[in-house]
Amino acid sequence: MNLQKVDNNRFAWSTLLDEAVNAYLAGHLIANSKVEITRFAAFVARTMQGHDFKPTSKNLANVFPQYMLDNHDRSKLADRLKTQMKKNESQNVMQLEAEFMSMARGLVTYGASFFDVDVFTKKGTGTGQGLVGVNDHGLHIIFKKEWTVKNFRFDEFAAIPRDSKTLEIDAQRVRDSVYILVSTQMKFLSGILQKFQKG
Repeated sequence: MNLQKVDNNRFAWSTLLDEAVNAYLAGHLIANSKVEITRFAAFVARTMQGHDFKPTSKNLANVFPQYMLDNHDRSKLADRLKTQMKKNESQNVMQLEAEFMSMARGLVTYGASFFDVDVFTKKGTGTGQGLVGVNDHGLHIIFKKEWTVKNFRFDEFAAIPRDSKTLEIDAQRVRDSVYILVSTQMKFLSGILQKFQKG
């Protein structure tokens, strides 16, 4: 067996796992359910806080994304986390890592790089601060106030640059709105979208 190859594979796996955990904690991996988010949290608790970690309403900051702490009852989060951690006791760390990565890869925002934007609708009403990211699935806009996400495949929208800081996203699906994104990084985003939408 080639030890160099094993070391390289383990390093690559660790790097992907670290990126996924950081994306989860930053709130970029928008889970589909409370069960899923609790499973993510249980993995993070076990690997980062240790096997003896006892969740309470006061020690969840490094286990759940901030939006979960801001928008949910912390005591209930702690109770759900305790239950999930108990279920995970029979699994070793490698099994938990594989499960975490499988769940992360199943989310449409996995692998997207996000940056801050101001989001407005075409009618000029602001929806507030947000995050925008792109990956091979498409464009993702996270609205920070509710921490919800709008996902658009590349064939579902037109990106129209208005100036160096403004990009209009014209959704082509029925009943979808037009979003105006404002950021100093819009030129960068426009370039990425052009490459993806040409392919």
